[in-house]
Amino acid sequence: MTFQRIIRCVGRYGENFHARTRQEYFRILSAGSGGGMIVASTVVFKYLIIYLRLPLLAEASLFGLNYAGSFLLMQGLGFRLATKQPSLLAVTLLRRRRHRRTGTHLIAILRSQAAATAGNFSFVVLGALLFHITFTYSTGKFFLSDDAALHALDSLNPFYMSTLAYAALTGALLWLASLAAGWASHTVRRKHPGGTAVKQAAGIGYNLSLAFLLCALPYVGKLFNIPLDVRHFTLSSGALALSVYTLGIHQAWHAGLGRALLGVIAIGFFNFFVSFLISLLVALGAFRHSWRRLFLGGLDQVASSNPMISTIVVP
Repeated sequence: MTFQRIIRCVGRYGENFHARTRQEYFRILSAGSGGGMIVASTVVFKYLIIYLRLPLLAEASLFGLNYAGSFLLMQGLGFRLATKQPSLLAVTLLRRRRHRRTGTHLIAILRSQAAATAGNFSFVVLGALLFHITFTYSTGKFFLSDDAALHALDSLNPFYMSTLAYAALTGALLWLASLAAGWASHTVRRKHPGGTAVKQAAGIGYNLSLAFLLCALPYVGKLFNIPLDVRHFTLSSGALALSVYTLGIHQAWHAGLGRALLGVIAIGFFNFFVSFLISLLVALGAFRHSWRRLFLGGLDQVASSNPMISTIVVP
């Protein structure tokens, strides 16, 4: 029962990311744009930490603080991270099933995701380029070395299985963070049934857990010399922009810019799809609900066959 309540809280939190009107879509686009600008600074600070050449644990800790600070700042300013939405909206798909057909919800979810993704990508690229231009004119040097830029492009190559595997693994981490959000929301809800405290707790739970997971997994991989790493859509987009500015379009193209662009698209797809799919499958399993009934069956048939479903779909 506790796990079902946590999943239900994930669905409630996901309502904040579900757009249905033109005004809501533009709000998501605007919030995604702000999130992209903050992630641009996150990428910059990540490279600064790398340049310090600290011991492995100290470097991983600073990465975590960098991610946590950025994600919490986004929450405080009302900005959004596109990769955060799929695992939350998958449960919202079940929650909103009572009021419209599943196809209508899926279209709304895809539009919401597209708006956040467009905002993130456009402004993380813009923010990274603005920083690099300012840095170059101030110091007379490029922020990234040629070797670092070439390594960044190579790490985004979608024809390396590791790139896609790391992107899928990151999708699983995004889903785990959604569970942390549901747990935090459930914990606070028991003491404060209403108000903004529950939403804030869910956001903090998600952001802190995601920051920890994004820095912990590569650390474990390096510590035990096993192939573990992450590929995050928005962070990868920022790294790509910095690399292209360092190398220039012509050199970057010959170094694999086309492949890297495809890689960013593939990373986004695997981030979004894996987190959404795991979240949906787990929610269906938690409430013993068939995907066939979700997409093909009627609501009355679903609710009558499993009363617990009626509790998740009621707003």
